[in-house]
Amino acid sequence: MGSQRCRVRLPRPLSRELPLRPYSWEEAVGISVLKEADDGKLKDEIYVMSKALKNPGKYVIMTERLVLVVNCPSLVDLGKPEF
Repeated sequence: MGSQRCRVRLPRPLSRELPLRPYSWEEAVGISVLKEADDGKLKDEIYVMSKALKNPGKYVIMTERLVLVVNCPSLVDLGKPEF
């Protein structure tokens, strides 16, 4: 029986044009939200930045055209050892 594997962290964005940068949870959350939100309708948005807000699990994500405020309950404990 094969072992079950769970992703430890969200994937970081990669680009052939840019050098590999240190891992950023905020950036990974922003890219993942754009890929998955609204059945992928935002996947073609050009990502600019994302930041965690003071309320746990809330993020602001900026693209070239949009500013999104998202609530992600599954990431409330992000950064804590028990996460």
